Amino acid sequence: MRHDIALPRTTTKSAKQDSQPKRKTTRGYGQFQCPHCPQIFSYSSNLNRHLPIHTGQFKYWCNKCQKGFTQKETYESHVRKHEGRVLMCSYEFCKKTFESSRGLELHISKHTGKYPFYCVNCNKGFHSKFHLERHQKCCR
Repeated sequence: MRHDIALPRTTTKSAKQDSQPKRKTTRGYGQFQCPHCPQIFSYSSNLNRHLPIHTGQFKYWCNKCQKGFTQKETYESHVRKHEGRVLMCSYEFCKKTFESSRGLELHISKHTGKYPFYCVNCNKGFHSKFHLERHQKCCR
């Protein structure tokens, strides 16, 4: 007999607050300071992805060069570099190659004119989250 029951987390509010990174607020944008270096992040998730650089607690390890990774996609992209495997754009006359499927996906959106990111204020489309976020700082 199989039992797939998700049990609720039992975390007290004070314990959760103690584990949260230090947050600074500047003009409404959250900034999270790394406790080990001067780097600052806009989102706590980005800080959490960065922290293993200091602690060495990575989920994925490269067997060839012993480099650690927190994200599976980044790890797989790295392994492709060792193997010489790259992803190629399938559009005629385009010879661009990519190490990650996400990079190829964003590139193909340039061919199709379909934007994966849109501004909620003015509906302008962008090919990358970085460019959208940069635009949204001015578009209010």
